[in-house]
Amino acid sequence: MANNKMNKYLLLGLLINSLLLILKRFIDIPDSVAGFGTGLGLSLLIFGIYAMNHDITKLKNWKRYLLKDFTNSKSQ
Repeated sequence: MANNKMNKYLLLGLLINSLLLILKRFIDIPDSVAGFGTGLGLSLLIFGIYAMNHDITKLKNWKRYLLKDFTNSKSQ
């Protein structure tokens, strides 16, 4: 492994999944919301594992460009 440090994708995925497990235990939430949150958490975990072993600077630059382009188009 190139980097054993936990990145923000892994941390956020673990946080979402653990919160949903706790919420489902004590609060009756709809299955659609629980399923969406679980899927989001799992996808963030998988992407976090991928980001530990691969360079994702191209993706980060693309997201910055997309956000910059979106904010510029809204102001015009």
